[in-house]
Amino acid sequence: MEHLRQSSETAIEISGNNANQTVDLHIVKIFIALQFSGGIGMLILLSTALLSRTGTVRRFGSSLDISINRSRTWYSFCISWIISCFSYCLLFFCGEQFNPDENPSYGACLVQAALSYSSPPLTGATTVALLLDVWWTFHAAVMGETFGGKTVMISLLAVPYMLWIFLTTGFLIAGGAYPRMVQRDFTIAPFCFLDHPVPPVFVCTLTLALALATMVMLITLAINMYRIGKQIRHSSVHHSCAPALPRETDNTKGEFNHGRNQEQLLALIIRLIVFSIGDLIAVTISVVFVINRATGLWADLSIAALPLITVLIFGSQKDFLQLWLNLLRWFLPCLRRNTYTLQVTSVKDWSSMPTIIS
Repeated sequence: MEHLRQSSETAIEISGNNANQTVDLHIVKIFIALQFSGGIGMLILLSTALLSRTGTVRRFGSSLDISINRSRTWYSFCISWIISCFSYCLLFFCGEQFNPDENPSYGACLVQAALSYSSPPLTGATTVALLLDVWWTFHAAVMGETFGGKTVMISLLAVPYMLWIFLTTGFLIAGGAYPRMVQRDFTIAPFCFLDHPVPPVFVCTLTLALALATMVMLITLAINMYRIGKQIRHSSVHHSCAPALPRETDNTKGEFNHGRNQEQLLALIIRLIVFSIGDLIAVTISVVFVINRATGLWADLSIAALPLITVLIFGSQKDFLQLWLNLLRWFLPCLRRNTYTLQVTSVKDWSSMPTIIS
């Protein structure tokens, strides 16, 4: 397939199987920017939570003594999105993303094609694992029902990545056995793919099933939250003690606060609704991909926006915002002091230099 550069640096005229089609490279750049920023955002969330737990941030001041407690399934969820985002940016990291006149190297294209197919099931599986953990934690706190133990937790953490390794290996073997299937066509997708109907249909069907399972759990959990909220309002009228509720959708066991239950419930339901909207987008796009694989680049942009939506949902939690705000308050005065010290030192050094008379 031959790519001819037009007078515009951001437009490519495709000839061959997709003749008379023009691809705007701006769309490809937006896709990469969304995926890259989503991956960096999830990496910041993950690093912030880990550093707050290890006490590294607390050494800089008492105002940073904020511990962000999250479950292990939440960390797994973040890691899966980081893997997914950076998988779609693999050619960008290799410096082969925006070379329309040259095909990318076979090895990099094959790896990206395999990862681009295995990443959606990975993020879908870690989302299901996270919501199962929240579900069991909620029932254990509100209804006194306990589920599983270490075996269940290990399964929630291991199964998604076992599925990811299995799919990635399978697609690598398929692409290695039939190298002509490994292609990059900007009229279909801004990343490498396998030119065969089975891989995309299989992956989209699996992703659709996981997304629907997520939707069912979210709706059921939201209904339970609403019912508990009514009980809280009813019990508050009669000055009775309300049951504990999880502070956020992704908090771990034991993170249940007996005060301000109504505010916590409202925040939790709002996050569930926002997350449901993002999940609904994923379901819709999966259905479109199953029906018509060549839907163009705009559908890929919708998928690329999901990581940023996830970052906004989980990054807008109170403990994250409070820690970042306190860190900013600590950093700005230190920056001013260091700048002032540098200026004073420079003046002293300059004044101490001997005068040279020419």
